[in-house]
Amino acid sequence: MNEMHAQYFSRSGRVKTTGLRYFNVFGEGENEKGQYASIAMQFLKNREHGEPLVIYGDGSQARDFIYVNDVAKITLMLLEKGVNPIYNVGTGSAFRYEDIADAIDMEHKKHIENPLGSYQHLTKADTTKLLNVIRDYKFTSLMDWLGGKANGLPK
Repeated sequence: MNEMHAQYFSRSGRVKTTGLRYFNVFGEGENEKGQYASIAMQFLKNREHGEPLVIYGDGSQARDFIYVNDVAKITLMLLEKGVNPIYNVGTGSAFRYEDIADAIDMEHKKHIENPLGSYQHLTKADTTKLLNVIRDYKFTSLMDWLGGKANGLPK
């Protein structure tokens, strides 16, 4: 609905708009999301508390994760350029839950049936339009960031 309103005002020439669809943002401050934190942060929290890393099904679900600082930088880049279409703000790459859990703690994973019945299997940004603007931007790697965080936690 917000996109429709923005497009209406943009087409009327009265207001310039840029729509940003943020994919799975991770990083500092994410604990504020509580139960809505990314699976990566939930796994880190579980490891920190000595709890198993719970994975629904086989762990093949995958998400496009983008670091919060990358989101801030890219948002500013788009605002400075004054572009006005809608952009998917993600990396264009998706990581499997199983691989994320392995990067944090291979030994304490727990696979269970999905209590939700069904679950979105894949989210991955189509970054074609975004990359035309930000060109060769170097995204922060989820796995590198997780490795640094996980290494600081007790085993």
